[in-house]
Amino acid sequence: MIESHWTYFLALEEDFMNTGRYVEITPDNYKVYSIEYAKILQAVGAEIEIVCQRFCSCMEPSLNFRHASMEEYRQVITAHFPRFYQMDISIDSYKITLQPWLEWNNNLNPSWWEAYENIRYNRFVYYKEANLKNTLHALAALMGLLLYYFKKHKNEVPLVFPKLMDCSYFPSSMIIEEGRSLPDFVMN
Repeated sequence: MIESHWTYFLALEEDFMNTGRYVEITPDNYKVYSIEYAKILQAVGAEIEIVCQRFCSCMEPSLNFRHASMEEYRQVITAHFPRFYQMDISIDSYKITLQPWLEWNNNLNPSWWEAYENIRYNRFVYYKEANLKNTLHALAALMGLLLYYFKKHKNEVPLVFPKLMDCSYFPSSMIIEEGRSLPDFVMN
Protein backbone atom coordinates (compact mmCIF):
# COMPACT_ATOMS: atom_id res chain seq x y z
CA MET A 1 0.00 0.00 0.00
CA ILE A 2 2.77 2.48 0.87
CA GLU A 3 4.37 1.87 -2.53
CA SER A 4 1.22 3.17 -4.26
CA HIS A 5 1.79 6.56 -2.62
CA TRP A 6 5.30 6.68 -4.09
CA THR A 7 4.03 5.66 -7.53
CA TYR A 8 1.46 8.45 -7.34
CA PHE A 9 4.15 10.94 -6.30
CA LEU A 10 6.23 9.92 -9.34
CA ALA A 11 3.20 10.50 -11.60
CA LEU A 12 2.62 13.93 -10.05
CA GLU A 13 6.30 14.75 -10.47
CA GLU A 14 6.05 13.82 -14.15
CA ASP A 15 2.99 16.06 -14.56
CA PHE A 16 4.94 18.90 -12.98
CA MET A 17 7.99 18.25 -15.16
CA ASN A 18 5.78 18.54 -18.25
CA THR A 19 4.99 22.14 -17.29
CA GLY A 20 8.70 22.85 -17.71
CA ARG A 21 8.17 22.73 -21.47
CA TYR A 22 6.27 26.01 -21.13
CA VAL A 23 7.59 27.63 -17.95
CA GLU A 24 11.24 27.29 -17.01
CA ILE A 25 11.66 25.98 -13.45
CA THR A 26 13.54 28.90 -11.95
CA PRO A 27 12.94 31.33 -9.09
CA ASP A 28 12.46 34.05 -11.72
CA ASN A 29 9.19 32.33 -12.67
CA TYR A 30 7.94 31.44 -9.18
CA LYS A 31 4.91 33.75 -9.49
CA VAL A 32 3.73 32.27 -12.80
CA TYR A 33 0.32 30.70 -12.23
CA SER A 34 -1.87 28.46 -14.35
CA ILE A 35 -4.75 26.03 -14.30
CA GLU A 36 -2.22 23.20 -14.66
CA TYR A 37 -0.44 24.29 -11.49
CA ALA A 38 -3.84 24.49 -9.78
CA LYS A 39 -4.60 20.89 -10.81
CA ILE A 40 -1.23 19.60 -9.67
CA LEU A 41 -1.30 21.56 -6.40
CA GLN A 42 -4.76 20.19 -5.60
CA ALA A 43 -3.67 16.62 -6.28
CA VAL A 44 -0.45 17.01 -4.28
CA GLY A 45 -2.25 18.68 -1.35
CA ALA A 46 -4.87 15.94 -1.20
CA GLU A 47 -2.14 13.28 -1.27
CA ILE A 48 -0.26 15.04 1.53
CA GLU A 49 -3.43 14.92 3.65
CA ILE A 50 -3.82 11.19 3.03
CA VAL A 51 -0.16 10.41 3.74
CA CYS A 52 -0.14 12.60 6.88
CA GLN A 53 -3.21 10.74 8.11
CA ARG A 54 -1.60 7.33 7.55
CA PHE A 55 1.82 8.38 8.82
CA CYS A 56 0.38 9.83 12.03
CA SER A 57 -1.83 6.76 12.52
CA CYS A 58 1.29 4.61 12.21
CA MET A 59 2.99 6.61 14.99
CA GLU A 60 -0.08 7.10 17.20
CA PRO A 61 -2.43 4.17 16.48
CA SER A 62 -4.72 4.99 19.40
CA LEU A 63 -5.66 8.38 17.92
CA ASN A 64 -8.11 9.08 15.09
CA PHE A 65 -6.71 11.29 12.32
CA ARG A 66 -9.61 10.95 9.89
CA HIS A 67 -10.51 14.65 10.09
CA ALA A 68 -7.28 16.02 11.53
CA SER A 69 -5.88 19.42 10.62
CA MET A 70 -2.37 20.22 9.45
CA GLU A 71 -1.72 21.60 12.94
CA GLU A 72 -2.55 18.20 14.46
CA TYR A 73 -0.33 16.42 11.94
CA ARG A 74 2.47 18.86 12.72
CA GLN A 75 2.20 18.16 16.46
CA VAL A 76 2.44 14.40 15.99
CA ILE A 77 5.15 14.40 13.33
CA THR A 78 7.39 16.89 15.13
CA ALA A 79 6.91 15.08 18.44
CA HIS A 80 8.37 11.96 16.83
CA PHE A 81 10.77 13.70 14.44
CA PRO A 82 11.78 17.10 15.88
CA ARG A 83 14.09 17.91 12.93
CA PHE A 84 11.56 16.96 10.25
CA TYR A 85 11.34 20.58 9.11
CA GLN A 86 15.09 20.65 8.34
CA MET A 87 14.99 18.25 5.39
CA ASP A 88 16.37 19.54 2.11
CA ILE A 89 14.99 18.57 -1.27
CA SER A 90 17.04 19.61 -4.26
CA ILE A 91 16.53 20.02 -7.96
CA ASP A 92 20.10 19.70 -9.08
CA SER A 93 19.46 20.39 -12.76
CA TYR A 94 18.13 23.85 -11.80
CA LYS A 95 20.41 24.43 -8.78
CA ILE A 96 17.42 24.83 -6.47
CA THR A 97 17.30 23.60 -2.87
CA LEU A 98 14.01 23.63 -0.98
CA GLN A 99 13.03 23.20 2.66
CA PRO A 100 9.29 22.74 2.16
CA TRP A 101 8.48 22.13 5.83
CA LEU A 102 10.73 24.85 7.30
CA GLU A 103 7.81 26.94 8.61
CA TRP A 104 6.98 24.11 11.01
CA ASN A 105 10.00 25.28 13.00
CA ASN A 106 7.91 28.34 13.93
CA ASN A 107 4.70 26.31 14.47
CA LEU A 108 3.25 27.69 11.24
CA ASN A 109 1.72 25.92 8.30
CA PRO A 110 3.86 26.14 5.17
CA SER A 111 2.85 28.88 2.74
CA TRP A 112 2.32 26.28 -0.01
CA TRP A 113 -0.19 24.56 2.31
CA GLU A 114 -2.05 27.83 2.84
CA ALA A 115 -2.13 28.28 -0.94
CA TYR A 116 -3.51 24.76 -1.37
CA GLU A 117 -6.25 25.42 1.17
CA ASN A 118 -7.09 28.81 -0.37
CA ILE A 119 -7.38 27.31 -3.85
CA ARG A 120 -9.30 24.33 -2.54
CA TYR A 121 -11.98 26.47 -0.93
CA ASN A 122 -11.96 29.61 -3.08
CA ARG A 123 -10.07 29.00 -6.30
CA PHE A 124 -11.44 32.05 -8.12
CA VAL A 125 -10.23 34.52 -5.48
CA TYR A 126 -6.87 32.83 -4.88
CA TYR A 127 -6.13 31.58 -8.39
CA LYS A 128 -2.74 33.38 -8.49
CA GLU A 129 -1.57 31.18 -5.62
CA ALA A 130 -1.64 28.22 -8.02
CA ASN A 131 1.86 29.18 -9.08
CA LEU A 132 5.16 27.51 -9.81
CA LYS A 133 6.61 28.21 -6.36
CA ASN A 134 3.72 26.77 -4.34
CA THR A 135 3.36 23.75 -6.61
CA LEU A 136 7.09 23.00 -6.54
CA HIS A 137 7.30 23.34 -2.76
CA ALA A 138 4.22 21.17 -2.24
CA LEU A 139 5.65 18.45 -4.47
CA ALA A 140 8.95 18.59 -2.56
CA ALA A 141 7.01 18.41 0.71
CA LEU A 142 5.20 15.28 -0.48
CA MET A 143 8.48 13.64 -1.41
CA GLY A 144 10.03 14.43 1.97
CA LEU A 145 6.95 13.25 3.84
CA LEU A 146 6.96 9.99 1.89
CA LEU A 147 10.64 9.42 2.64
CA TYR A 148 9.93 9.71 6.36
CA TYR A 149 6.88 7.45 6.02
CA PHE A 150 8.92 4.84 4.13
CA LYS A 151 11.73 4.98 6.67
CA LYS A 152 9.36 4.68 9.65
CA HIS A 153 7.16 2.03 8.07
CA LYS A 154 9.69 -0.12 6.22
CA ASN A 155 13.12 1.21 7.26
CA GLU A 156 14.11 1.80 3.64
CA VAL A 157 13.87 4.29 0.82
CA PRO A 158 11.85 3.69 -2.37
CA LEU A 159 13.60 1.80 -5.15
CA VAL A 160 12.46 4.05 -7.99
CA PHE A 161 14.18 7.43 -7.82
CA PRO A 162 12.40 10.63 -8.87
CA LYS A 163 13.48 12.19 -12.16
CA LEU A 164 13.47 15.84 -11.09
CA MET A 165 13.90 15.95 -7.35
CA ASP A 166 16.77 14.60 -5.30
CA CYS A 167 18.01 14.65 -1.75
CA SER A 168 21.10 13.64 0.13
CA TYR A 169 19.14 10.87 1.84
CA PHE A 170 19.07 8.66 -1.25
CA PRO A 171 21.90 6.18 -1.78
CA SER A 172 24.25 7.31 -4.54
CA SER A 173 23.47 4.17 -6.53
CA MET A 174 21.27 1.13 -6.45
CA ILE A 175 22.68 -1.55 -4.18
CA ILE A 176 22.30 -5.26 -4.79
CA GLU A 177 20.74 -6.92 -1.77
CA GLU A 178 23.07 -9.02 0.34
CA GLY A 179 22.92 -12.68 -0.65
CA ARG A 180 21.96 -11.84 -4.23
CA SER A 181 24.30 -11.40 -7.15
CA LEU A 182 24.19 -10.50 -10.80
CA PRO A 183 25.03 -13.51 -13.02
CA ASP A 184 28.60 -12.36 -13.69
CA PHE A 185 29.30 -11.79 -10.01
CA VAL A 186 28.22 -15.16 -8.59
CA MET A 187 30.84 -16.57 -6.24
CA ASN A 188 31.73 -20.24 -6.89
